[in-house]
Amino acid sequence: MGIKTLSQFLYGHEVDVNEHYISIDEGSGEISVSLTPSGYTFLELGNELARALNVSGALDYTVAVDRTTRKYTVSATGAFDILISSGDYAGSSLYATLGFNAVDKTGLATYASDFASGVLYRPQLKFFDYSPSDYNEASVQVSINQSGDGQVEIINFGTVNYMECSIKYITNRSDRPEIIELNLTAVEEALSFLRYIRRKNRIEFMPNRDDPGEFEKLIIEKTEKSSNGTEVKLYEMTSQNIQEYFETRLLVFRKVV
Repeated sequence: MGIKTLSQFLYGHEVDVNEHYISIDEGSGEISVSLTPSGYTFLELGNELARALNVSGALDYTVAVDRTTRKYTVSATGAFDILISSGDYAGSSLYATLGFNAVDKTGLATYASDFASGVLYRPQLKFFDYSPSDYNEASVQVSINQSGDGQVEIINFGTVNYMECSIKYITNRSDRPEIIELNLTAVEEALSFLRYIRRKNRIEFMPNRDDPGEFEKLIIEKTEKSSNGTEVKLYEMTSQNIQEYFETRLLVFRKVV
């Protein structure tokens, strides 16, 4: 089935195993705050930051997310500093992942990200072969028992849902049809997105890019090139006798909660 709206994916909230610390100061010296390395979604990373701050600090911390600006707002019950440029972890990529410039933040109880966190990947065209997660459901760890009289018992341990799509007509060409959005770096952006998801990082998918509050969390399950989703490829659409247009072919994402 098709989709009537232009979609988008939000990704890029991976906490690296080598750079998963930030530094704060609540007034008595530097405190190391350790986030658990993982491939988070935008919302999950905010929750993980709040958890880590509350474990490490003496103040009570909350982290709010703004899905329109893609910024975090970190608040505490008292003044604290975020030691971005002067702490032990100055230069860590984690600060940039959270949307902070490389400058200490001092003297306040609330700080907002300086710039949008993560990366938006926006396909240039609506999906023509899209199957929403509500339409694809499977059982987990199914066991089927059949008795001698023909009675069948099905035992499963939950269900899982899948979103399927194929991203087509990816091109840097400016002389494209009007229906395809102009993006002079579209191929490079698609490749970055594919390289990120193949590492089994969770992402957010918004069926309607104009409504970022409606989203679901996904992880790649399968690609055209790999049954476990760990290999990706952009295919040139040569079968349609067009040059410099690419497609992902079928991508299968598993919905996560």
